[in-house]
Amino acid sequence: MSEQPVDMDRHYTRAEEIVAELGEKLFGAARNSAVYSQPITQGDILVITAAEVVAGGGYGFAAGMGPRQRAFAAEGEETKKEETGAGVGGGGGGGSNARPVAVVEVGTQGVQVHPIIDRTKLGIALFTTLGAMCMAFMRMSRGRREMGG
Repeated sequence: MSEQPVDMDRHYTRAEEIVAELGEKLFGAARNSAVYSQPITQGDILVITAAEVVAGGGYGFAAGMGPRQRAFAAEGEETKKEETGAGVGGGGGGGSNARPVAVVEVGTQGVQVHPIIDRTKLGIALFTTLGAMCMAFMRMSRGRREMGG
């Protein structure tokens, strides 16, 4: 194996660039124009839609240097054999999501906010809650029976 020095500063700089690019892309989704639409005028009424924008991400990085010692060796080899060390790493990801939450109406009657209700999400939450409650009641009943109550 060749004994070339590893330029770790170059790898750290590249990792910083990747993290900055990732952050710009993810958190760029939370800009004002993503949350509020352009106003639309219909007669005397001005309509603006509002959205919930969620963004998140993560990045990992590793480094290394110097020789390491192999803890396990093949049969017939020495148990501690030095090897040339090096290494770098990386990895990252993220995502963003937006969903409409309200329509804002500005007119001669004043400002009115009309929430947008996601019935599918409410249904899923309802059935998840009912399922969890049923499981909890079943465990409590089983516990009482085992205790002789």
